[in-house]
Amino acid sequence: MENSNETPRYKTVTHFLCDLIRNPDFASFPRSFAYPSGLPKKSILFLGLQPPMSEDKEKRYRFEMYKQGTKGDKNQYIKQFAEIAEYCNTPWAHLNLLFFRKTKNNGIDEILKKEAGVQFIWEQLKVTDQLIRQIEPEIIVSLNKTDASTFMGFNKTDNGNAWLDYEFVFDNEIDTYRWEGTPVFFTKLFKGQRTLDNGSFEKLKWQIRNALILDLEKKKKEVVELKNKVVKSSKYELAAEIRNQERELEDRLEKLRFSNTQ
Repeated sequence: MENSNETPRYKTVTHFLCDLIRNPDFASFPRSFAYPSGLPKKSILFLGLQPPMSEDKEKRYRFEMYKQGTKGDKNQYIKQFAEIAEYCNTPWAHLNLLFFRKTKNNGIDEILKKEAGVQFIWEQLKVTDQLIRQIEPEIIVSLNKTDASTFMGFNKTDNGNAWLDYEFVFDNEIDTYRWEGTPVFFTKLFKGQRTLDNGSFEKLKWQIRNALILDLEKKKKEVVELKNKVVKSSKYELAAEIRNQERELEDRLEKLRFSNTQ
C-alpha cells in the first residue's frame, strides 16, 4: 500500500509462509494462507483467529493477499469495523492471529493433536506478534473470547502453555484490560450464531471511544507539561513543534467528543 501511515506486510509474511510450507514437518497441514497487504498504524486493530475457508477450490494451495475493507464494502463483518472506526474517528485494521485457512479435516484442534502441530501454530503466532508491535495499535479488539485470547496468553495457567504470553492488567477507569498500555477489549465474533446483539455492539463502540478519549487526554497533558518546560528553557523552536502536537491532539479530541454522537 502506498499510504505512508501503513506498514506493508506482504514481503515479510510471504517469505515466512514460503519457509513454512517448505518445512517437511508441516507437509500434512493446510497449504492455503491469507493475509493483509498492509495495515494502518495507530489504528483500532480487530484481531481474529484465522481466515475463513476458501470457496474456490483452485485456491487450496496458494497465498492470498488482500486489502483492508474500503468505504462502501457490503461485507457485514467489515461494515461493523468501519462503523466503529467512523464513530471513533480512527483508522481500523484487521489481522488474524493465524494465517492458514480453515479446512474440513484440518482445524486447529486437530492440528494441535499432531506432533508438529504446536510448532506449526507457534511459528505463525510469532510473526503475528511482530506485526502487532510494528503497527502500534491504539486499541485492540479480540473478536474471539476463547481461542484468540488463549493464544494471546489471557487464559494461561501455571502449568499450561502461555503461547504469546501477553500480560494483561485490568484498568478500572476504562473497564477493560491493557496490554503494554494498549486497551484490549475481548468480545464475541461480529457474525454468525454468536454475533453481538445491538445493545452490546453500541456499548462496545462507546467503550472504545471512551478509552481513546481518556488516553488522548493523558497524552495532551504530557505534551502541555513538556511544552512548559521547553519554553522555560528558551528552546522556542522545539516549543513550536510541541505546540503543533498539542493542536493535533486537541483537534482529534474535539472530533471524538462531538462528532457522530447520535
